[in-house]
Amino acid sequence: MRMMQDGDALFRILWAIAEKRADDYPFSPRSAELLREFIRTGVDEMEQLGLLNDQAKIEEAKINLGKFVGQMVARARADKARQLQETSFSSAKGLLCPLWPFC
Repeated sequence: MRMMQDGDALFRILWAIAEKRADDYPFSPRSAELLREFIRTGVDEMEQLGLLNDQAKIEEAKINLGKFVGQMVARARADKARQLQETSFSSAKGLLCPLWPFC
């Protein structure tokens, strides 16, 4: 496995996972902004704890982010929405947080 060099590299990897997990649902501008802030919070937490090179913790963050975006998709489907909206984000956050390292 590749070692993370910095928080920006991990952020890019996590964002790519979020986009893939979105299952062809586009992010509304606001939900994308909220999710980027959410991911940045998680990366910052890992950086403060010195975990940017801890592969087990990186995998845990990837899995947890996948769960979060999966919940966003589930809400969008339930709402018959065509994109992931702020309500999708809020619903996932309400159901899953606390979810390390994001919230």
